[in-house]
Amino acid sequence: MGVGEIIAKAFDQEHGEILARVGATQVVYPEKEMAERTAERLRADNVLDHLSLAPGYSVAEIAPPAGFIGKSLGDLDVGRRYGVQMLAVRELVPERVTLIPRADQVIKDSDILILMGDESALRRLEES
Repeated sequence: MGVGEIIAKAFDQEHGEILARVGATQVVYPEKEMAERTAERLRADNVLDHLSLAPGYSVAEIAPPAGFIGKSLGDLDVGRRYGVQMLAVRELVPERVTLIPRADQVIKDSDILILMGDESALRRLEES
């Protein structure tokens, strides 16, 4: 029929294998992916959202740990201390997003931190 790409939804691994054998170029598992995201959010109290990038690497949206409040990003030095990259700070008061925030930005308790890195490093930071 000339279709270049066929994306199919599978319910489980066996179903996915069947879809791949009959011509699906990509098989997605939305229930499994949502379950993994939900489990990651429930794992730690301050994890608001979580997105896997590749095996072992993620982007996490977290509430700042208590020890971060009132400190600048330069003082926190999350890159050196935890091995993660600060992608953005989403401030709720006032409502704005700062991409690649500067070292002099001070963290407030109402901020949301968006970080990227190795999952074990993110866990250490989330649990601090």
